[in-house]
Amino acid sequence: MTDKSLTNDELWRDKLTSEQFSICRLKATEPPFTGKYNDCKKMGVYHCICCDNPLFDSETKYDSGSGWPSFWSDDMIGQIFKDLIQVVEDLNRNIEELDNDKKGL
Repeated sequence: MTDKSLTNDELWRDKLTSEQFSICRLKATEPPFTGKYNDCKKMGVYHCICCDNPLFDSETKYDSGSGWPSFWSDDMIGQIFKDLIQVVEDLNRNIEELDNDKKGL
């Protein structure tokens, strides 16, 4: 039974590493060219660490030169996960990125 006095963030802090919590819950990001997926060549589907929904297929990954993993396919995202993921413009880095809204998680 879940302790109702705990906040969602407290529950997520117990489940995620501090880096995962910062990225998933606080919308932080690792510095460019430092993340464990930047040079990852493993084949398969990338899943959300929080809800385990599939996000990207490795076949759509490309090197954008940005220092963060980039994917060219928005078809799966746009159709299947349109209620969970939104595209936002990050004016600090002058790029568009996906923002996992996680509505209610």
